[in-house]
Amino acid sequence: MEQNDILILHVVKWYPYHKDTQHGIFVKKHIDATGDKPHILGFINDHFPPIQTNNSTIFGAKKMTFAAKFGTFISTVNAVKPAIIHFHCFAPDLIPMLWYARLRGIKVVHSEHWSGLLPVNLMKLEPWKKQLAKWFFEHVHLVLPVSAVLEEGIHTVAPKAHLKVIPNIVEKHEVMISNHEERPSVSFCMVADVVFKVKRQNVVLEAFKNLEQVKAELHFYGGGPDLGLLEAMASRLPNVYVHGRISNDQVLAILPSHKAHVLFSEYETFGITTIEARKAGIWAISRPVFGASALKDSCTLMVDNTEELTDSFKQILEENDAFIADYSFLESHPISIQLFEAYKGLFS
Repeated sequence: MEQNDILILHVVKWYPYHKDTQHGIFVKKHIDATGDKPHILGFINDHFPPIQTNNSTIFGAKKMTFAAKFGTFISTVNAVKPAIIHFHCFAPDLIPMLWYARLRGIKVVHSEHWSGLLPVNLMKLEPWKKQLAKWFFEHVHLVLPVSAVLEEGIHTVAPKAHLKVIPNIVEKHEVMISNHEERPSVSFCMVADVVFKVKRQNVVLEAFKNLEQVKAELHFYGGGPDLGLLEAMASRLPNVYVHGRISNDQVLAILPSHKAHVLFSEYETFGITTIEARKAGIWAISRPVFGASALKDSCTLMVDNTEELTDSFKQILEENDAFIADYSFLESHPISIQLFEAYKGLFS
């Protein structure tokens, strides 16, 4: 059995579209790894006319009733006739779709990225949603969490679920080497949605302020609800810069111009930017509780509180430039092989 022999319909609620090309980019990378011109049905929480390209239809479904979604799903399944339906990211309205797929005898796979299912967040999950998630995960044929820590959370919710970790894809990119030691100040950056409660840019900024202004600068990349507040905080500091949201391609292009990347979130199901930073040949500051933390190397500093964060900033001021890390096992080709083996296993 070859990969192109298995017809798959992907059903998504996170996927890039014209208003936000970063929206669910991690989902798109997984889907792209499953073959050319994949069949995709998307229901995005926004207002826009349906977008049809090749085998994909993406709806702006913010005002779409569930009956309309379900009807569209059924008609798409009947038209595509997939061997596998692959859901991405849990939502309660996937449950009737799963029921219908099982009724039709179609194999169902589900990829999960949602941080709400991390062990640290399970106490915040409403009991009714936890029960729905339990039923869903235990009735799909295979659940694919992106990290071992997310797998642990899902297993807690749904002990009978069939689980297999398949990590996020971090693609290879050309790195333009920069000599940071020739610069008058050391440049740090942080790439993340600006949501203080989760990503904690405000905490990072407070720790960074302990450094001498002439020795270091800090650049924030990302958009979000707290962007205006971050801009106001940074406006009083001559060595802090807020750039707003940029695309993934732009992120990969700018990373080598900095000496280090910092990610100090409350939690991360994976932590893609830490891996992207290391593949770009710069230092990374991260936390041991993140999904990708088991993959750390000698140029990734693990910190767990603000004192350690400040110390890591100071340490990198004195360090030579980092080396370019490999992580080729996270690129699309090896992940594509893992996905195909998972699909193929459903028919053995």
